[in-house]
Amino acid sequence: MSRWRPAQPVWPGSIDTRPVARKGLFMTLRSSLFAAIAASAVLLALAVTPVVLAQSPASKQMPGVSFTTPEGVAPSEDPYEWMLQPAYRKDLNKQMLSVTRAQDGPLRATAGFWPARAAIETYFDMGPNYAYVALIHSDALYLNYGRLFLTGRPGVFYDPINHVPYDTPSLEGFSLSPDGRILAVTVGDGGTEIATVQFIDMKTGEVQDMEAGPVVVGGDTGFSWVDAKTGVFRRAATTDLVDGDPSVGAEWTLFDLTTGTQGASVFGEGATGVETEYGDWFGFWVPRDSEVAMGYLWRGNFIDAYAADITEVRAGTPVWREVGAEYQLSDVEVYQGQYIMTASFGPGQSGIFARPVEGGPVRQVASGGRDVNYLYTIALGDVAYIAARRGDTHALFRLTPELELQPVELPFEGEIDFDSFFTVEGEEGSVTFDMSAPGQPWQLLRLDADGPAYPYTVIGVSRRDDLSSIADVEHLTEFAKSADGTQVPLSITARAGQAGTPAPTIIHAYGSYGETTMAGWDPAALAWVSLGGVQAECHVRGSGYYGPGWHADGSGPDKRHSHEDMVACAERMVELGYSEPGKIAALGGSAGGLIAGPVALKRPDLFGAAIVEFGVVNPLRSLDGPNGATQIDEFGDPRLPEDAALMAGSDSVELARTAETLPGMFLCVGFQDSRVPHWMSARLAAVMAERGAGDKVVIHADADAGHSCGFYAEDQRDALAKQFAWLLDRFGD
Repeated sequence: MSRWRPAQPVWPGSIDTRPVARKGLFMTLRSSLFAAIAASAVLLALAVTPVVLAQSPASKQMPGVSFTTPEGVAPSEDPYEWMLQPAYRKDLNKQMLSVTRAQDGPLRATAGFWPARAAIETYFDMGPNYAYVALIHSDALYLNYGRLFLTGRPGVFYDPINHVPYDTPSLEGFSLSPDGRILAVTVGDGGTEIATVQFIDMKTGEVQDMEAGPVVVGGDTGFSWVDAKTGVFRRAATTDLVDGDPSVGAEWTLFDLTTGTQGASVFGEGATGVETEYGDWFGFWVPRDSEVAMGYLWRGNFIDAYAADITEVRAGTPVWREVGAEYQLSDVEVYQGQYIMTASFGPGQSGIFARPVEGGPVRQVASGGRDVNYLYTIALGDVAYIAARRGDTHALFRLTPELELQPVELPFEGEIDFDSFFTVEGEEGSVTFDMSAPGQPWQLLRLDADGPAYPYTVIGVSRRDDLSSIADVEHLTEFAKSADGTQVPLSITARAGQAGTPAPTIIHAYGSYGETTMAGWDPAALAWVSLGGVQAECHVRGSGYYGPGWHADGSGPDKRHSHEDMVACAERMVELGYSEPGKIAALGGSAGGLIAGPVALKRPDLFGAAIVEFGVVNPLRSLDGPNGATQIDEFGDPRLPEDAALMAGSDSVELARTAETLPGMFLCVGFQDSRVPHWMSARLAAVMAERGAGDKVVIHADADAGHSCGFYAEDQRDALAKQFAWLLDRFGD
């Protein structure tokens, strides 16, 4: 698969729904202690609803948010301009951590925190104890809680804490060399997206005395194999997040494993034949059994794709040629001597196209549209698959050598993890991958050269879980009528029979980049439902639920459609009897902050609170952030007066200055975030405090976290428990 795309976070965002916690020795000891406490509280968590909802609010004792201007700050029309300046970043971080510490105790003292924490532990620990399983003949290599294990070998195969000098190492992923002899592992530095690649001899298990880096990761491991002795890594442009985004200006650089030295830059700014713009995200991929390498520029929801001869790449002198310039591409792979392109063309249309690598006419393989949106090609040597999205579920098609599509029978409808595809070493034509559904934890599936996909058990890796506690949880789809009459899909998770009995409700929306929150395993939603709440997903325009046209109707500087859709979803939840006005929380992470914050500020009568996780809440100042330039195509350009006027309607900082009523706001951030600067949330909190609503704001800041609410799994779960406890406290009778 072309692992070119930088990760665009979708809910739950800060919480990894698969157990890939990044945990060092200290956290291992801490989690063992907590497990003893949580074990005795699980039964309480599942039966606590009447108690939790009847508690008197503890918000009266909640310390309010306030900020002090540091000494030496020059006077400005904007009293919080100093928050953007690197010179005062330490002052800002110190104050945000101080607020977090002051509010932590009262939140944990609410009646809902420990039941919520125990419920979260229960549901997040369901499912497989693996991630990214590579089958190597009779053994399985898998990632579990930040360490690598190899079945058939006792103990830990690789623990990054023993091999890198980072205080908080995180294992981002791994890949085998084409001959299967060397394993490349990418280890991140804390919550940042800056990492190092180490190399392990698969025969001996020894870590080699060489490393590549600094590497930028995000959506992929930042390392790609060219051949058994040559790799390419995405070299970071900077390692200081205060100075800028390490991905801007990053270049893919050769690495020689025989000498342990880096070579020439082969793809990036200045690459021969490539037209780049400031803020482009560079991806690189060598398709299996191919004589060409692929380079990608990510811009918004689409890519520009380039190809170069593999011999030129090895020599460090590639000449790149663009592929599929006439389409809006979502992916390009090489299969059977053809460029296989998934692309958009025309209003709301998607399709699959093929063009011979050696040149020739384009052939349309299949046409998609509103109901079937083709996304990716997964080419693995002799076999290839096409991934598609149908609403909020995935479909998979086998691509024959004659380039015909054959539907693959899946064991259930749900979400596929497309980065989990691995070939089965020693068995040509077989692959494994992960899939889940709302009532089905992530499961390892196997797919052979023909036939349906089927559950695959690996001794020492797979496990079964008791799902009886969610037997009465239902997942259904309704539709909400937006302001212009558009029918907006609304996915609901609730106890059977909940309709007619209003309960505290969380409605999530993301609504950017054409990304869709899929119908997969969501332990956060299940934990919330177990506490008596209702969870819903509003598939607003801006997402990809109905393909490119649905995305286009909610992208750009005017997010009016996204906001109207979110309001319609909330009103529909009230109409169906799941919710009541004022006891609905709008939830959005990252780009979802363009929806959650504004709808709560515009309709506080409907949304009594907003939870914004590492969110874009100040888009008018987005270009002051390290990653701002890459967002122009999706959010608009605040330098243009016509864009700025529209973007103001999605800017929570500006809306909070004039809103008649200010709702509750839970803001969580990570200081190592290179995608959305945490000063955005600080500015929103400061404006609300200035208007006398500091006691309505909660800040959860994590010094080690990147684009998340916490670095370690326990910290992420604590953040979620605080959100739940805060909502139950606010919405309680």
